[in-house]
Amino acid sequence: MASYRSGLLCAIMFLAIHGGWAQTSDTISNACSNALYTHFCVSSLSKASGALEADLTQLSVIAVRLSSEVAKPVSRFIEKLKKRNPNVSALEDCSDLLKDTREQLHDSQSELKQLSNVNFMEYVEDVLTRLSGVETNQDTCLSGLKESNVPATLVSSVKDNTDNLTMLISDTLAVVSTLRQQGHI
Repeated sequence: MASYRSGLLCAIMFLAIHGGWAQTSDTISNACSNALYTHFCVSSLSKASGALEADLTQLSVIAVRLSSEVAKPVSRFIEKLKKRNPNVSALEDCSDLLKDTREQLHDSQSELKQLSNVNFMEYVEDVLTRLSGVETNQDTCLSGLKESNVPATLVSSVKDNTDNLTMLISDTLAVVSTLRQQGHI
């Protein structure tokens, strides 16, 4: 029994030290409840600056901002790959898709910041439409690479670098969908 308690105590200490029990809010839990990657959604948003005190509208802006911040290094990574593999035209397509992702996320963040009860449904629907389109960009990039018969290591490398972005965008879509269900600011 003593070894069980000792092991349990070590596990609790490990989780506390390494953030296994990150602080969260009811708003974050509610916003992430319908996310495909619920734990990832709660974890990422809970760590974001200002998220613990945010209302649902502010949390939507934060979620889009997080996706945008993750898109930047992914875009840079694709640009580096493109320079190292100039004959792989699918990388040019991936680069264009990531640029589109970044622009759409920027536009979505701007629109959410201007949200009011007057333009609520129009703006939220615009953002959801953009996010739905952006959500497919990474899959389109990977499909294009696979169809180009590039080495599997290249496809795997791109997938590894786009996975978090894909999950964040999916979770952001869930957060903004929760905002739409709320129906107002």
